[in-house]
Amino acid sequence: MPCSNDAVRRNIKKAWKCGDFTGKKGQTFLFYPAASDKELAAERVLVVGLGRKEEQENDCREQIRLAAGTAVKKAAGLQAKKLMAVLPK
Repeated sequence: MPCSNDAVRRNIKKAWKCGDFTGKKGQTFLFYPAASDKELAAERVLVVGLGRKEEQENDCREQIRLAAGTAVKKAAGLQAKKLMAVLPK
């Protein structure tokens, strides 16, 4: 589960260990960063599962397209004013 931000990575790992997030395609995990996570300025972070990594480039693009749609729907439901996407490496 590659991620560029340590605070996000820690929260995903904690949810993974508890069984709250497995990374399945379309699964979401919303968390509110602790005030002590100074490197993470977001009020809330939504993680969207991509499922298993696809080998074909077009299939990988489709995974990301579907995840983006999931993120936008969830953000709209939360009435988020801003949305930033961080793609896996």
